[in-house]
Amino acid sequence: MRSPLKLRYYKQFELKPRSKDHGQARPISFKQRCQQTRQSWRRSRSSPRLRPQVGEGDAIFGTVTNQEVAELIFNSTSQEVDRRGITLPEIRGIGTYKAEIKLHAEVTAEVDIQVVPM
Repeated sequence: MRSPLKLRYYKQFELKPRSKDHGQARPISFKQRCQQTRQSWRRSRSSPRLRPQVGEGDAIFGTVTNQEVAELIFNSTSQEVDRRGITLPEIRGIGTYKAEIKLHAEVTAEVDIQVVPM
């Protein structure tokens, strides 16, 4: 036989029957929104273009930072991205590079970034 304290504990966590939502839309979780964002980025054919100053031999001055990529994505898609979740290869010249963006702990998107001369 269970003690009264344990019974009270078990009653707190009893499974209650779910109410039927009768056609009402359920709110979308953050993870699902991130997955939808990733899918929309995959479907779009245009990739964001970064236009840094270019020197001799198509080498850019300085490097491309995560903050620049976050601003570029926000300007092109109106989707805010945390700069700390962006992983970039070393960008030193003109070309197309893949940026890996962590939207959620379980959702990662890849975005092609074009570096073109001004």
